[in-house]
Amino acid sequence: PQLRWNKVAGATSYLVNIDRVNWTEETNQTEITYTGDLKPNRRYRVTITTNDGISSKDDDEVVGFQLLDENTQQKVLKEVELIKQQPLSSEEKGIILAKLYRSYQLYSDAIDVLEELVKQGSQRIIVYQLLGDTYLETELPQLGKKPYQKASDLAKDHNNIAVQAEIKIGLGITYNNLGDREKALALLKEAKKFYTELGDETMIQNLNSIINQIEEE
Repeated sequence: PQLRWNKVAGATSYLVNIDRVNWTEETNQTEITYTGDLKPNRRYRVTITTNDGISSKDDDEVVGFQLLDENTQQKVLKEVELIKQQPLSSEEKGIILAKLYRSYQLYSDAIDVLEELVKQGSQRIIVYQLLGDTYLETELPQLGKKPYQKASDLAKDHNNIAVQAEIKIGLGITYNNLGDREKALALLKEAKKFYTELGDETMIQNLNSIINQIEEE
């Protein structure tokens, strides 16, 4: 797996440890690839410690990953092969693959596919929106901000109000996770205006709940 984490202010290097395999590596980047042996149906805890002693163990949640069981792995591989055989562009295949990986919570694989499409210069809104969503779901708001902003700009250029609203929610939650409550509230209120224009009462109520929660924090 490709392991990624948020940059820590002031840190110049990170010590990455994976339990159960007794693996430790140091890097000055915010990602690293583990290429050793792993077993399915076993959760591996990852601990990341900065050079000045800040550790992911200080977080409330346990950071880690696990492999799919062998039957599910074979199922996914067959579905991947079917997608690759389709008479579609590489971009379309990439989008479908990313959605497939996300459906199995294979977020690292989804990110790899989407980041490659970004490198190739994709101008599809869905590419950047999916990438932002995936980073948000894996609690990597620092990395999710840029693709969400690109998706928002593209949606605005296409005058797609519904998609703009969706993206602004993701971007708003991302900014809130980064500690910028003012920016988060502004984006969420913009999304609420779009849904008001669309007449979507359910989303308006959902956004009111999110906005109220953030304002009360």
